[in-house]
Amino acid sequence: MSLRIVDRETNAARQKEKFEKILGELERESIHIDDRRQRRSVFAVQAYAALCGSREVATDDLEIAQHCLWVEHGQQQTVAHIVARIAEPVGMQAHRLQMTAEAILKATDTHRFTEALKAVTKLTKLDELFGRLKRTIRVTQAHEQLKVQLRRMRQASSHLNDSDDE
Repeated sequence: MSLRIVDRETNAARQKEKFEKILGELERESIHIDDRRQRRSVFAVQAYAALCGSREVATDDLEIAQHCLWVEHGQQQTVAHIVARIAEPVGMQAHRLQMTAEAILKATDTHRFTEALKAVTKLTKLDELFGRLKRTIRVTQAHEQLKVQLRRMRQASSHLNDSDDE
């Protein structure tokens, strides 16, 4: 039982350290977060963790801080980037994989067999990376979307291969 308490204390210290590092990076970017906003951000992170069914804040829960720690609208992207880099929440990892998949699909001429086949290979690698992520609702939804895109691309490449045989 004492190991669990030590683990909780270690986890809390780790999350606090990451949050403070986020604040330090924001300060270096000339984004000053006052004490009141900091407290409200901590409450938002704690509430997010509770709504996700956790009794304590995990690294992934820091993701919500990106919506609380900006002062001016133009700072949103910078804040999101800093939170993603430091906290590296699984939802942001999933988003990055999803954006990569969309870029692959956009760059692929589905009427050319070799391009479609290369896209299938790349999407299959992304599918494997998704499989390694911690399962959350957001990750599952993004992974399912990738699977649909991968199935369509496989069907398209199969159809192109069949038409090449004829």
